[in-house]
Amino acid sequence: LNRMKFNGEVLRFNDGWALAEFYPESLRNRLSQQSAPKRKARKKPKKRGKQTAVEGVLALPASTSSGQDSEAFVERLEAFARSRRGEPFSYQDAARAVPGPPPKVVALTLGRLAKKFGWEKDEGGMYRVV
Repeated sequence: LNRMKFNGEVLRFNDGWALAEFYPESLRNRLSQQSAPKRKARKKPKKRGKQTAVEGVLALPASTSSGQDSEAFVERLEAFARSRRGEPFSYQDAARAVPGPPPKVVALTLGRLAKKFGWEKDEGGMYRVV
């Protein structure tokens, strides 16, 4: 129907469609001018946070760290977790033990490490290295 409308074979009204040949030329011209294709508004890109991903691990904010700093952070976080083998700990405990990034970054990185190494995580959000 839209192709036929574009070719001028049918007309689009609020209540439906009709053959263009049943209406006078002046009405057809007026409807074709009213139904000129509208351009869609261009979507604005979403603003990203300052956090960046480095090799599948959430890194420190880009303005304060390099790739080496984030790798060192992940290594320190992993060392902390392995030192607590068998003991439950939360991401807040890890954030206090490994200073640097905000606790949310620590929580996300712990989640990725837990998935990578098969650590346990209970419903209360406590991690355990097995």
